[in-house]
Amino acid sequence: MRQKGKLARWDDDKGFGFIEPNNGGNRVFVHINEFANRTQRPMLNDFVTYETAKDAQGRVNAVDAALGNAKSYRRRGPKGQASAILFSLLFLG
Repeated sequence: MRQKGKLARWDDDKGFGFIEPNNGGNRVFVHINEFANRTQRPMLNDFVTYETAKDAQGRVNAVDAALGNAKSYRRRGPKGQASAILFSLLFLG
């Protein structure tokens, strides 16, 4: 289930921060790689929607995050990434 919150802490140099959930509870760690749309950098106090998952150490992290009310799109799988890279190489060539 998607959750909503606000970026309570953000370190742009390191590319991570913490989300304060709207429904209360503990802050949730989020890494820049979890934002589906990276055309806009997250900033302190931005509203975020996200899913949660546990990492290898059992800590809760935000995944599939999106800024504001923007729709979140799951990252493309390896096939989608390969075609994007191929298109880029052809375009540059």
